[in-house]
Amino acid sequence: MQKLLTLLILAQTAPLSYHSTLREMIFHSSFMSKLVLLFLLFFSVLSWAIIIDKFRAFRKLERENHHFLELFRGKLSSFEHIYRQSQNYSFSSVAQMFRSGYRQILAEREHRRKAEEISESTGSAVILLDQNRERILFAIEQTAREEMNFLEKLLTFLATAGSVSPFIGLFGTVWGIMNSFRGLGIHGSASIGVVAPGIAEALIATAAGLAAAIPAVIAYNHFLGRLNSASEVMSDFTREFMGRLVP
Repeated sequence: MQKLLTLLILAQTAPLSYHSTLREMIFHSSFMSKLVLLFLLFFSVLSWAIIIDKFRAFRKLERENHHFLELFRGKLSSFEHIYRQSQNYSFSSVAQMFRSGYRQILAEREHRRKAEEISESTGSAVILLDQNRERILFAIEQTAREEMNFLEKLLTFLATAGSVSPFIGLFGTVWGIMNSFRGLGIHGSASIGVVAPGIAEALIATAAGLAAAIPAVIAYNHFLGRLNSASEVMSDFTREFMGRLVP
């Protein structure tokens, strides 16, 4: 163990003789090390693509939710007017929920008109039976679940990348140390030229694993917080929507 620590210190303090740049060290590394770096590159690139896409999606969602709730809470806004305007909020989860609920209201109105010939109410207040309210609530909650599933899509990959990448990097580290010991066995000496390539592979794999994992973990926790906030907004909107229906 002490001998290995000495080799690590020598590898960090002694100058490299041939593969002096990072690109050269990667190019001249072993096949397994290149394979490890390729996996980590895949995780990193895909993680950043998801991060950018989710950041834009949540930003549009929160902005349009805010504007739609202002419209919904307007004193002079009827359900019919809100429904027409809701077509302009394609990224808003609460607008999608409202459209589902309002379409169910229209279906209940038509059903009651045919069955009981009860006149329709006007404005934002709708006269409904308990059974009608349950079907409307189910339609809204079903849309809310679909919106949550859409927002959660691909977030599990960030969690996977954040948890798996360090272990892939650790595998590359172990492989590099193994190459160092192999070089010692073949050459029968402990010179820096023998152990430096293996140590370099180990350090590069460790750094690559952390570089892929850290942004993924940070982004996952960030989006998880925004996802919880969006869920609370949808829950509040459900209660607010149902509260505007007159029993």
